[in-house]
Amino acid sequence: MKAFFWFYNVFLLLIISVLFNNFSITLIGIIGMFILYICLRGLKDIRYKDLAVIITVAFAFMLLLYAGLCEKYGEPYYASDDKTYEFYGHLMYGKNIFRFKDIPYIDGMFYAKGYLIVLSWIERISSLLEGYSTISPRILNIYLWISTSVLMRKQMSVSINNKSLVRKVFVALALFPNALYISSFVYRDVFIIFLIVVSIYNFEKLVKAVKTGNLTVVNFIRIPIILFCLNALYYSRRQMLYVVMIIFFAFFFEEKIKSGSRWKIVAVVAAAVVGVVLFYFTGGMQMLSVTSTGYSSYLQGLSDGLSGMVFSRPLLPIGVILRFLYGLVCPFPAALISLDYFGEPLYSLVIALTCLGTVFQIFLLPYLFKGTIKLDYTAVKFLGMFGAIILTTFTFRHFVMAYPFAAVIVAQQIEVTEIKVRKKYAAYVFVLMLSAVTAYLLLKTL
Repeated sequence: MKAFFWFYNVFLLLIISVLFNNFSITLIGIIGMFILYICLRGLKDIRYKDLAVIITVAFAFMLLLYAGLCEKYGEPYYASDDKTYEFYGHLMYGKNIFRFKDIPYIDGMFYAKGYLIVLSWIERISSLLEGYSTISPRILNIYLWISTSVLMRKQMSVSINNKSLVRKVFVALALFPNALYISSFVYRDVFIIFLIVVSIYNFEKLVKAVKTGNLTVVNFIRIPIILFCLNALYYSRRQMLYVVMIIFFAFFFEEKIKSGSRWKIVAVVAAAVVGVVLFYFTGGMQMLSVTSTGYSSYLQGLSDGLSGMVFSRPLLPIGVILRFLYGLVCPFPAALISLDYFGEPLYSLVIALTCLGTVFQIFLLPYLFKGTIKLDYTAVKFLGMFGAIILTTFTFRHFVMAYPFAAVIVAQQIEVTEIKVRKKYAAYVFVLMLSAVTAYLLLKTL
């Protein structure tokens, strides 16, 4: 099955290359395959037929979204960020800029310019064949997302005994429509979460190896991997570098956090203090203020109704709570009733699937709440990612950075929750959703 899976990947890539008449897509896809292969190493209970299904569905979703965007906008782009990334990535390639430190200042790209290097390298490699295709970074994003899901499966396998549950959560995470939607664009967000998960995963392994004296060559190799990821993160999305540093610090308190509430409070306060100090002395506070203010104004200008009420409130004291709750149901599935299913069937299908992903997410919220209030190390990782998003950008595609950590919490809580309690949760959520939909429709008609 392993050999078949890799041949099957190449087969799918060749089909996509033929569809777009560009075999550089296969070349970039093979790089993605290699990254996935590295992440799969050591994972013995993986089912390669699961991976074959995942990769097939992911590619099909990407192609469907591509066709849907062309159907609605006449081109495979949404808004302007993805098209702008490609423009500047091509510019970097034309100027032979392929290192992070050589990127010049670009207005509006200061915190995202590292991703331009990724695109310039894709174009450089693609120049060996037919040249750059907008499909190539989308294919790479899909492989990076599946690789991220594989690493989270490795972590779940350590803390969860129910291997069947681990398998199901892994498949659900890898095929989560909201994540596949974001992966199918030329966005940096999947690249960012891949860097974050790789750096945290290797840091945890390295620290545990040092504590146990297991200083093998593999564990020493983790050091340059961590440093490369942090360097790339610094240039690609500096805000998340602070969150990763706080998570690194919290990891040293992992056992203390487990031992009792007194140590939980000490560890969380200590991590918060470290975060504030880092923010203050590195200019992070100013960056947070500028980012939050800019995005809040932008979101208020685009929003009305419920979202307008959320973004118009000051962050403290009530704004944080409103953003936290609203972020859990983002993207808000109200689009289901406003899509043009007959005039734009392909685009409507993709957006409907994404909205249904949010509905599925809502049914898992009881488990997420249960795990989050424990305030253990797993919860700190999720809260760090989720909090950074709701306090600053609150852009839907950025929420992909919280999904992997939320999946671990959900899996842990499902394992310790009895079936009859799970049925109660499902019934309660269904009634609440039905009530919320009714109230929403009534408000819309008034």
